[in-house]
Amino acid sequence: NDARPVLRRFRASKTPSQAAYATLLLGLASGRIGATGEARALLASAAEMFRADGEQPRVDEVTVRTAEVLVIGDEPGDALDLVEGLLAERRRAAPWLPLLYRTRGLALAQLADVPAALVCIDEALHAAIDASALHEQAFALDALVRVLPLATAGIPRTGPLLADAISQRYALFA
Repeated sequence: NDARPVLRRFRASKTPSQAAYATLLLGLASGRIGATGEARALLASAAEMFRADGEQPRVDEVTVRTAEVLVIGDEPGDALDLVEGLLAERRRAAPWLPLLYRTRGLALAQLADVPAALVCIDEALHAAIDASALHEQAFALDALVRVLPLATAGIPRTGPLLADAISQRYALFA
């Protein structure tokens, strides 16, 4: 709520791309604190502003970020629809592959398709390595740490041990 006056100033400044980007960031922040409904509305608004300004790559970014927020909000079906739509157009998806694969993996894990989730997270990690995107590598490893215990549920000590080893090795939670 404290960011709303800033957003109003951006909108009043008549710089559409800056207002759209501020709206995108506020949508992400809202989603990350669990206000999924507000996040969806803000992200839809940001997409419309970018679209009106002719910035299709930014519209794609909003789509990817919306899928990420939907996974955070435990709406995996809607998230998968957005991810699959962008992945169908490989050229448009290219800049977002690590995030798209990670989001797909987490959504599949929420839908209890753990083997497919692990494959997607593996794709996310390798896409991040190929892009030399260290932050995306860390996010992919974090996703792996969260999903791995689901894959090893029948062997109760293995999942947490592997997750701890990955976390310690890559200092994910330092």
